[in-house]
Amino acid sequence: MKIFEVKKGSFINFDNVFKFELINLEDEQKYFWRFFATKDISCSSKHFDSEQEAKDWLHITLTRAVSAEEIINL
Repeated sequence: MKIFEVKKGSFINFDNVFKFELINLEDEQKYFWRFFATKDISCSSKHFDSEQEAKDWLHITLTRAVSAEEIINL
């Protein structure tokens, strides 16, 4: 099981995620990831200041989750 915190107090089990997408809030110039467990059930990550920051966070988080089978706090 690969569980990690996507924002303060919100955790997901990446094994149950079937889709995720990067969302851009144009009004605020913020980015965040939305992880879907089903079509109707999703969880959003914390907000990032740039697209690259969001991509870097996801890369680091997934790399750590693959190598550890425990909760990862970021």
